[in-house]
Amino acid sequence: MATLSLARHKLVIFLGLASVAPLAIAQEYEDPFSNDSSEASQSEEIVSNSPENTISWNFDASAIAYQQQNSVRKDQYFNPGSLVFSERESILALDLSSGFSTGSYLSAYTRLALVQDYQVDETGDSADEFNAYLLEGYLSSYTPSRRFGINVGRIKPQWSNGYNWSPANLLKPVYDRPNLDTDDLTQQQGWDMAHLDFRYGDWNAGIYFAEVEDNLDRSLDHPFAENDYQYALVLNREGDLDTSLVLHQLEGGDLNAALGFSALARDNITLRFEGAWEQQRELPLASDISYVELQNRGYLKAVLGAQVSLDGGWDITAEYLYNEHGYEAEEWDQVIDQVDLAKQGLQSSEAFAAFNFLIDSYGLLKVGQLRREYLFFMWGNTRVERKFQYRQSIQYNIDDQSQYHNLEFIQNWTEHFSTRLQAQVFSGCDSCEFGLIPSEHLLRLSFYYDF
Repeated sequence: MATLSLARHKLVIFLGLASVAPLAIAQEYEDPFSNDSSEASQSEEIVSNSPENTISWNFDASAIAYQQQNSVRKDQYFNPGSLVFSERESILALDLSSGFSTGSYLSAYTRLALVQDYQVDETGDSADEFNAYLLEGYLSSYTPSRRFGINVGRIKPQWSNGYNWSPANLLKPVYDRPNLDTDDLTQQQGWDMAHLDFRYGDWNAGIYFAEVEDNLDRSLDHPFAENDYQYALVLNREGDLDTSLVLHQLEGGDLNAALGFSALARDNITLRFEGAWEQQRELPLASDISYVELQNRGYLKAVLGAQVSLDGGWDITAEYLYNEHGYEAEEWDQVIDQVDLAKQGLQSSEAFAAFNFLIDSYGLLKVGQLRREYLFFMWGNTRVERKFQYRQSIQYNIDDQSQYHNLEFIQNWTEHFSTRLQAQVFSGCDSCEFGLIPSEHLLRLSFYYDF
């Protein structure tokens, strides 16, 4: 939930991939943080309400506004001394979506975000910026039986069923910083692609031809930025044991794969496993105040989780993440040693290289999990219609014991209007992952209106 931007440098620290519905609604309540923005669900909704050869059209609009106060750390380990961060931020965003259908043979869906962002940094300087983002925009055509279909345009597929971590979402670029900013609509921006959809009984297969692009309006500094296209095959089966298989390949690269399982242990307990095997490591190694890429050898990221649904709409979720993309203890010590060396070099003839290395070190925070093992716990009562809702979570870095706490109070005042009060705390040593976060804690009040 905190998107922290560097004033003047435009270096985004937090990136997320959480797909977020923009509004909490008191009647027929939908969780404002649910994931349901894929082209398949949108196409089905449009077509299901459209008899053959019948033209239909729908339009939805919602508004998000928030005021946020950040407590910026005085001592920031990677900061070369010239980086300035936001202390106050105000956002006003419009989320506009429309669908058009002539029946199953042709439909279209478009989603546009208009975002006005006003920030005041720790020096008192202010910046006002307006941006428009095409989150999704595609044409869809299915046979009357919906057994075969094709979707072409900007699409946001969602292949993962975990709450906090999503290893199966293999499309590049993906920045898996989970649940840090659920009001950031740009996290729901899709890829330009063609998607072939095949369905038979409990089985579904999707073939994707997508561009590798800077789809989140952020700089790409990883090797996959040199690729123009990527391809994926996704197989799903629904049943007592929901199963999914994802095969992904960058143009001219090696094959990546992900596998997921989800099942009911009892009527109120859901167990999940999801793992991905990728050839390219997300994080580089530090060497002589520069970063070097590792050779491809295969890296595992896996999540094991469970959710218990209780009476009264309460849910308890627990997940464990094992992440070979993250740094081992010796590798992280090497990063810290090189950061210390770069700090000493800021006053030497190597000042330019040292400064760039510290900037690159800040860039590490964009990628996702920096270390190997994590725990996540969440509890709340947001599952059913309710005027007042509460949710609390903690993300714990097992390797360095740093923590990220999140607390939310959601009030659904009417069918159209909701508010959310949110507090976040990032704690840990100066060189620990959540201790590196520029803001030590923040407070945000958000307003949602569905027209």
